[in-house]
Amino acid sequence: MTIALRRAEETDAAQLLAWRNDPETRANSRRQHILTWAELIEAPPGTRRETYIGDIDGRPVGTVRLDYSDDLCELSWTVAPASRGQSIGRALVEAAIATATTKRLTAEIKPGNRASRRIAEALGFKQMGKERGLEIWQLERP
Repeated sequence: MTIALRRAEETDAAQLLAWRNDPETRANSRRQHILTWAELIEAPPGTRRETYIGDIDGRPVGTVRLDYSDDLCELSWTVAPASRGQSIGRALVEAAIATATTKRLTAEIKPGNRASRRIAEALGFKQMGKERGLEIWQLERP
């Protein structure tokens, strides 16, 4: 399965918000309230954010966000509700890893989010501990 990443634009706002505010996505997210476009797209202080849409044959199937700070990139991903259960999450994260410009990548995953935990583990991330009730996963690339 090949996923092409393209930069998210403001014209993608409705779709990104629908995916992010889906009840299952919210339940597995750090911030569980319904987000606005500004909350979704703006980078936290001291970071630079890149947001991508993952497409398969021109069909949007999910989104991945890369938040850069210093030599670290935090990944966050969402598979579109209609595309779940098709191994798209792993392909989406693989594409994000290939796009990232740092050697050190992290992901914060809720302990109950089995799908994201399986993706992180399968792609070589190691669980480094817990902070604020979230598991910290890290991948060091050569």
